[in-house]
Amino acid sequence: MELGFGSQGDITLHEIDGMKCAMKKFLEKEEYLAEKEMLSQLQHISGVIKLIGWDDVEKCLYLELGYMDCYKYIRNEGQDPLTVDQITNFMIQLITIVTKVNSAGIIHGDINPTNILIVLDEKGNPQLRLCDFGFAVPVKTKCDVIGVEYYMAPELKTRRFAIAEEKHDAYSVARVWYWLLENVKESCGNTEDHKNRIKELITHRNLEKSLSELQDTIRD
Repeated sequence: MELGFGSQGDITLHEIDGMKCAMKKFLEKEEYLAEKEMLSQLQHISGVIKLIGWDDVEKCLYLELGYMDCYKYIRNEGQDPLTVDQITNFMIQLITIVTKVNSAGIIHGDINPTNILIVLDEKGNPQLRLCDFGFAVPVKTKCDVIGVEYYMAPELKTRRFAIAEEKHDAYSVARVWYWLLENVKESCGNTEDHKNRIKELITHRNLEKSLSELQDTIRD
């Protein structure tokens, strides 16, 4: 069963020792090894997609199986429009994951709704997993500029190469936040506070500050 596909290979349903998982088969060995290495370094972070196993001969990674990606979950599967509280929960999860990835010295480089997987917990609540680390690089590495233009920092859009920095992931997170806000129920809370925080994040690219402020709104 096909779960998805991309420039690096196809993702299909697989089973290991009776456990269902996603098998990502790569077209190129170099890309396979790069993503395997990145994921292996980040397995201590709970919000990163889990690497269950791999096959060096077939160039396959076996990954945690999610319910669906964030885009499909919100746009294509008949979900009710989001509430402001749900957006706050999503963003606290996402910013927590990205700050931990960045603190580990890795820049994801392609954060967008299709690379955020939804895993449902035992109560059916959505838990986020950051996936698709095929373009991830160590911080301060010179790399090709690759990604979805809407979610890409503006200073990268006219470049072929760039030095990977935390501020680039921060901008992408802000754009995901804005995209989520477009899917909110009009009757389910005031969105002005979120809009102001997005503007601040786009300007200052400070994920830690945004996370702290969101967590404060939960405590109030």
